[in-house]
Amino acid sequence: AVGAASRQENHRLVDFCQRAGLLSESLEPEYAADNGPLAITLGKVLGRNGRHEETTRLLDAVRTGAEARGDRELDLRVELEQVILLRSTGATSQVDQDRVRELAGLLGRSTYGAYAHHLLGNIAKQCGDLQAAAESFQKARELFGEAGSDVGEIIALDRLGSVALR
Repeated sequence: AVGAASRQENHRLVDFCQRAGLLSESLEPEYAADNGPLAITLGKVLGRNGRHEETTRLLDAVRTGAEARGDRELDLRVELEQVILLRSTGATSQVDQDRVRELAGLLGRSTYGAYAHHLLGNIAKQCGDLQAAAESFQKARELFGEAGSDVGEIIALDRLGSVALR
């Protein structure tokens, strides 16, 4: 499943994860947390394909497992993914922007910190605050660059361009 994820073979990723029990309705939180990074990737794939109920169940299990074993970093990453999922369902008004800013600070100079800044940029852009959007996308670009995420950096640059066009 990890190999399929790295090759972006999403159908295989879902198939392997299903066989491994990560999509089970009785998913044990400890097992979910043990496979946290893979489960987060799976959640992103499921979410992009409209499988929000399964994504929610999966991320809730990972978060419960992370909390139980005191893995704060994993808990914060999953919380961010849950907020991103909420926004992707069209519920931007339900997103607590102050909490996303807090998550951006807690996740620091990491890929997940970059995702938090990217999310803040998208929200600001949607609300019409182009200055805040540009600042958030620039910060995301910087952090993606530091993390060596070319794709993330390109996406942030694209968003910066869309703000400039407005």
